[in-house]
Amino acid sequence: MSIFLRNLHKRKILTDEQVSHIREHLATKEKSVYELVLEKNYLKICDLKKILRDTFDIPHSNLEEKDIDPNAVGYLSYEFAVKYGVFPLKVEDNDLILAMCDPTDIMVRDNIQAMTSKNLRPFFAEKSRIHNCIQKYYKLEGIVGDMCDDLSLFEILDSSQHKEVNLDHFDTKGSNDAPVVRLVNQIIRDSCSLSGE
Repeated sequence: MSIFLRNLHKRKILTDEQVSHIREHLATKEKSVYELVLEKNYLKICDLKKILRDTFDIPHSNLEEKDIDPNAVGYLSYEFAVKYGVFPLKVEDNDLILAMCDPTDIMVRDNIQAMTSKNLRPFFAEKSRIHNCIQKYYKLEGIVGDMCDDLSLFEILDSSQHKEVNLDHFDTKGSNDAPVVRLVNQIIRDSCSLSGE
């Protein structure tokens, strides 16, 4: 039983029957304990945030743009982030600030600490918000990485040589798949979705 679930049971917030029901659903590993207590209306989101903050000293994050440093994404692989519902927000000194859908999962926290050699400052965030950030920022990182790979195809010119590069031998078919085009398209889509258009 998770630390969180045990705590709710001990404090008589959840009954034996509710705990048993959640444990059955946890066995499928499709949803976190937090998703289940919310879905079953055993707790409201405001109560969940309060319990995590007051009992476990874990604050909540809305995953706002201003709180996210895209460079932090490089600390965890896309596969790991998706599998465990975690998203690196930023690094401050030797601390990795991390949104987690299950911030009381000690094994995942220990793995991240071992992989990054950073102290962790976990925040709770809803799984759907974490998933959206993973899709947006890891996708962007992949596009930028592809662009850097494509740039390595070009000769780096010494500014004193003023040589022209002949681009005739580059295939422009399928240019919509070029990383720079995908990046610009992603930026336009994001700005349209933010402005409500």
